[in-house]
Amino acid sequence: MMALEMISQGQNQLLPPSTKANRKPRILRFDISSFDRNIATETTNAFRWRFPNALRDITEMSLVGGVVPVPVTNMFAQSNQKYNYSYNKFTARIGATSYVITIPPGNYTNASFAAALKTQLDAATGGAITFTVGINSLTGVLDITASAGTFALLFGTGAYVDRIDAMTGAILKANSPAVMMGFAPATDYASTGTALSSPNAVDMALINSRIYLYLNYDTTQDMISFGRGLGRREPSAIIYMDATQNDRKYINKETYSPLIVQKPAPLARVNALEIRFEDMFGNPIDFGNKEVNLALELTVLEN
Repeated sequence: MMALEMISQGQNQLLPPSTKANRKPRILRFDISSFDRNIATETTNAFRWRFPNALRDITEMSLVGGVVPVPVTNMFAQSNQKYNYSYNKFTARIGATSYVITIPPGNYTNASFAAALKTQLDAATGGAITFTVGINSLTGVLDITASAGTFALLFGTGAYVDRIDAMTGAILKANSPAVMMGFAPATDYASTGTALSSPNAVDMALINSRIYLYLNYDTTQDMISFGRGLGRREPSAIIYMDATQNDRKYINKETYSPLIVQKPAPLARVNALEIRFEDMFGNPIDFGNKEVNLALELTVLEN
């Protein structure tokens, strides 16, 4: 019995004096500015930010403040090696001819979108057929009337179609303005005579009503604090654009909780963060390269 006790005491002496259980937490705060990015190669919606010194043993990270610009567009498109989507394009059949309707990129209200849609529909036929476009003041639906003939909006069989999950019927990837215009995704709509109304209300704020913030370290590890359905990428924070001033959303500590609580082991070492701002479909938010600022509070364990 005595021998067993001596072995136990000897093993305790070999343990390191500093363990997570007895190390004191220390709070660090950082002002993360998009001005610190590589101006030539990075934009304010996706950039790398380097800590002054590598941080070790991070147990918690919180978004406690910041300033995020209001997105400058809700109707836009990108086509490159990484992104291929079109929020501002769809196919319309006017008479017997199909046309690609392109809404100029911009940040539209319901009223300004109706005016832009009329302009592009009129231009499609060179003015041979003109359209009346408006938003119903009581229901919010989109009303479109042609001066002659029939027409159809080809959200299901045209060149720009939303990708739908075959099992759930949910939108996996938006590739048209159908839902913003009040129409169901991946569905064609034909006029009754010269008139067509959307089944749902127009929602130009759909894409920009919330912004998904992604913080990534070591290029492959996402810091996750919110789960999402359908296998969508899980963000570090969601910024709801509910109250803005001077084209900015001001973040405060009262409205945000810890992003990351590391259990059971802390993050061993972090040199830099990859920061991205995306919409609900994983496409980049267009800030027009207006500057972004985030205030992060981190808890680390002292050596």
